[in-house]
Amino acid sequence: MRILLDENIGAETDRWLRSRGHDGLSAAAAGLRGSVDDVVYRLAYETVRVLITLNYQDFRLMEKFPPQ
Repeated sequence: MRILLDENIGAETDRWLRSRGHDGLSAAAAGLRGSVDDVVYRLAYETVRVLITLNYQDFRLMEKFPPQ
């Protein structure tokens, strides 16, 4: 699975996912540290990655961040 980890997901989770064969990319590794949610979402969308985040309050707005 292709995954984008928001910057609130730790490196240990990144390593764990990679060890299980997932194509993981962290927001920090993508140069998005401190970026607004729209930019993080756009990268996930454009690179066809599942976004994993703990930032429910911002990303819960499905009309702004549709799951597809």
